[in-house]
Amino acid sequence: MVNKIKSFLKDEEGATMVEYALMVALIACAAMGAVYTLGGKINTKFGDVNTQMDTP
Repeated sequence: MVNKIKSFLKDEEGATMVEYALMVALIACAAMGAVYTLGGKINTKFGDVNTQMDTP
């Protein structure tokens, strides 16, 4: 029984799944931050282009 507990504690197979989940979460946070930061600026630029296209 002690050997089974030791082997269970040494098993690192599930650790990689947790690491991948953390990486995905960090990438998602970075993407949301970029969209939040750049979203208004991009919207303004599209509005400027639309205004320039409307004037003859």
